[in-house]
Amino acid sequence: MSAKLNKTLNDVLATPAFREELAASGGEPLGGTAAEFATFRDAETAKWGEIVKASGIKLD
Repeated sequence: MSAKLNKTLNDVLATPAFREELAASGGEPLGGTAAEFATFRDAETAKWGEIVKASGIKLD
């Protein structure tokens, strides 16, 4: 992710109007750096991948 895009996204996530709208739909603004997002994404992929494998779910 480019630094400019990351800054723009963090700026939007910091606005009260966006935070309120996101919270109203059950979301939670996280923000942060591209590296922090990559760490979060990798952890979530591993966690949910294990859950899917354990459940035996198969694609049709």
